[in-house]
Amino acid sequence: PSFRVITLISNVFGFFMEFKAVQYAFFGVRAAVIAFLVRAVVLLFIQVRKDVLSVLIIICVFVLATFLHVNVIFLIIGSALVGIVAALITERREKK
Repeated sequence: PSFRVITLISNVFGFFMEFKAVQYAFFGVRAAVIAFLVRAVVLLFIQVRKDVLSVLIIICVFVLATFLHVNVIFLIIGSALVGIVAALITERREKK
């Protein structure tokens, strides 16, 4: 059933995309989505700790995602692992 629904939506979408007004509407929607993404990035950057490790993770993830097209799931998991390891190292140093 879900395949049929997706196929139906695809066909309807293709039919309406032939109209100039719909094309212009989607052009505007794309612009709005980009604005929302930029806002989300700015808000996240304001909230993130600004230490060397955080900045390095941000730069590495951006380069890997943008230029090397690494899967986002791997980048999220890798970033989490780096954060966990860094936290454990920091915790051990503070205990000494």
